[in-house]
Amino acid sequence: MSARSTDDTAVILPTVSSKAQDDEGYSIDSQEKMLQGYCQKNGLPVVKIFKIAESASKEQSRKVFHELLDYMRKSKVRHLVVEKTDRLTRNLRDAVAINDWLEDDATRRLHSVKESLLLHKEAR
Repeated sequence: MSARSTDDTAVILPTVSSKAQDDEGYSIDSQEKMLQGYCQKNGLPVVKIFKIAESASKEQSRKVFHELLDYMRKSKVRHLVVEKTDRLTRNLRDAVAINDWLEDDATRRLHSVKESLLLHKEAR
């Protein structure tokens, strides 16, 4: 049996932006478990987990976001899995960066689990 290519793998990004979200069941751990379950159900082995917690500074959060994008580009991971799109993009620059990542390769996918969205270059 051949090894699975990195094209078939996923990166997940659990995030919380406030203590209140953490208290309301949006904890990093519960999101990670949900995202891992989604990937397992959909045959997407998770190769890396990036986390952004409410305790992270804005600068630290952006650093993690850019590390995520750099990692996905360099390692040729095609699938990014998040709970909801509003947890991924915190400003217009982030939205543009994710859009550019999707536009650069028609095989890339953004999975938004709770919104039941699968975004890609050809998505309407």
